[in-house]
Amino acid sequence: MGNVVCFKVESSAINTVTVDESTKNIQPIQNSNTQDSLKHLNEIIPSPSLSQQEQNDKKCQMCTKTISFTFVQINCQKNCVYHPICIEEHIKKLIDSEKQIIKCGCGTKINTNFLRLSSIPGKMNLLSKIFERQLDYILGSSQQIRRDIEIQNYVKQNRLRKEYDDYILIQQDTLTYEETPQ
Repeated sequence: MGNVVCFKVESSAINTVTVDESTKNIQPIQNSNTQDSLKHLNEIIPSPSLSQQEQNDKKCQMCTKTISFTFVQINCQKNCVYHPICIEEHIKKLIDSEKQIIKCGCGTKINTNFLRLSSIPGKMNLLSKIFERQLDYILGSSQQIRRDIEIQNYVKQNRLRKEYDDYILIQQDTLTYEETPQ
């Protein structure tokens, strides 16, 4: 059989809708005996179709449009949900405004490890920009680090390198780059 969904109708009778997965037919069954239906109500477990419906009801925190399939959910106070492109734009906006800490729309800090493991397009460039901003902040706040010639040379060498796109990565979780073809 398929998924079972129960809901209460104004006539105080309970309608049970059964969905046959193979044919995708919906067949309503009217139960006249309300007490018998209420006994079986405790046995019914919420079906995957309900969670799928809840998932379809989620709205993006940035554009407030309904999210269909692909979304990024942040483990924050409000469980904020974004389209991958919207969260990328949000993070870019925070980086461009020279924020040292990247926060969700509700104000919860977004961990860089979350960005590494996410499916956000251009995440490697975002991480590089975040770390570059953090390095600038550290270099600007410590006189001892700014005076060290070895550190200055190392920073100059790394700023001259070009960033690689995400598609060149072998393993995105370990941040290992493939050799560039010659």
